[in-house]
Amino acid sequence: MNLQPSEAEAGFDVRVPPTADQASLERQIAEEWAPASRNMTFEFKVKVSIHDKFGKPALTATDSSNIWWTLLEEAIKVAKEKLGKPEIFPASTDARYFRERERPYSYWLFSHGKHSGSPSRPQ
Repeated sequence: MNLQPSEAEAGFDVRVPPTADQASLERQIAEEWAPASRNMTFEFKVKVSIHDKFGKPALTATDSSNIWWTLLEEAIKVAKEKLGKPEIFPASTDARYFRERERPYSYWLFSHGKHSGSPSRPQ
């Protein structure tokens, strides 16, 4: 005889970048992923703000207003490397702790291979 459980539970690690619309994501989860019509519910175990204390997205400045960014740019020039367009690294959720304390946070990955024009392995 097959038995079907009366309840099931699943957990998801959803990392939302500071530029995302958090309210829109919650609506999408409620309407598409866990609609009440299917007798489904959801809850956030941990939910942190993606905005600073002024309500703006918590982003690290990537211009001359951030002394650390300026130093990073200079170091990259000295190393004769190229700096690509700054991006948000989605798995770097610990950066929020720095941003909440108004500390700049930058994560820079040396890109080798076709992206920077450098060979991927020594020849």
